[in-house]
Amino acid sequence: MESLKLKNLKYSYGDYKILNDISYNFFPGELVGILGANGCGKSTLLKVIMGFLEKEDGEIYLDNLEVKKLSRKEFAKK
Repeated sequence: MESLKLKNLKYSYGDYKILNDISYNFFPGELVGILGANGCGKSTLLKVIMGFLEKEDGEIYLDNLEVKKLSRKEFAKK
């Protein structure tokens, strides 16, 4: 199983900061819930992780490999 690491992720819609310095390590077998009010960035976080939205800053690692260096196909396989 692969580990997922977020390091200082940032994302904004225009001048409105949605994600600001989000860091977390997800470990294999770990169950994680993302809770928050409507419009606080839960779906945006998932979209940034999946690459549907381009992060402004920060890094995403999957099994210690930078996700941006993986092809879509490699990312999907992992």
